[in-house]
Amino acid sequence: MPILIVPFLNREINDSSLSALSGIMDNLQKITLEHTPWKTHSYKPLVHVAVGYAESEIYLKFYVSEQMSRAVNKNSNTLVYEDSCVEFFVMFGNTGYYNLEFNCIGTALVGFGKHKYDRVLLPVSEIEKIKYVVNKEQLSFTGTSYWELTVVIPASLFCYHSIKNFHGLRASGNFYKCGDRMEIPHYVSWSDIISETPNFHLPEYFGDILFGQN
Repeated sequence: MPILIVPFLNREINDSSLSALSGIMDNLQKITLEHTPWKTHSYKPLVHVAVGYAESEIYLKFYVSEQMSRAVNKNSNTLVYEDSCVEFFVMFGNTGYYNLEFNCIGTALVGFGKHKYDRVLLPVSEIEKIKYVVNKEQLSFTGTSYWELTVVIPASLFCYHSIKNFHGLRASGNFYKCGDRMEIPHYVSWSDIISETPNFHLPEYFGDILFGQN
């Protein structure tokens, strides 16, 4: 399984500094979503992810290049995985994992559970604490599309765990790109998956995530 060591960024982010964070993330080492686990869905958009953290926040920046984008879902906890969607699944210990899913305009779906069929959606009031900014300059719903999504995830979002800070924390997880109802449905992952049918909810294939010391 792959290993991701997440660097510490000595800053907390407010709304006015989101754009600055986006620029900082550009200078971090990026991982590539290079696996297409299912031969029936071989299309692979180009997707990179930069990851960083502060004491009580996780920072993600997704870079997506695809043939065409889709953004139908505009309300929290709706079916964003049918749109142009990037996802971060993360597990702390073995009590269950969080699925954080975002479409290309920033709409989020967030759940928690031990497997695919026991998900509990987090309250919208908690999801709205996630800060994000989308670079839409080259986002297209009719042709070649490029977009970037920067996300700030507060530790309090992981409400089934008591995380005071992320320093030295060990977790596991995976990063995905999908689009169930796009013109070309696709499923791309950072850590490879072995399954007969498309399914991202397989924590046994999560990679290791280590939050480096500051």
